[in-house]
Amino acid sequence: MKTHQITREELDALLAPSVEIVVVGIGWDSIAQLTEDAKKISTTIDLRVLPTPAAFALYNELKARGRNVVLLAHSTC
Repeated sequence: MKTHQITREELDALLAPSVEIVVVGIGWDSIAQLTEDAKKISTTIDLRVLPTPAAFALYNELKARGRNVVLLAHSTC
């Protein structure tokens, strides 16, 4: 089921011990939101939440610099 909520479980599925940064795209119009539980991940890892186009740009920049980064992009809103 599609929602505009990004959950902790979705973020946890991306994590591996080597991941330094999680970039989250919250939609083209920034409609998606992280649940309160998902926001708590920022206490243990560098979390960047941006509109999806900016999230893709940041992900590409960080990868080019050799950083261990993952991207979760909400693309429909």
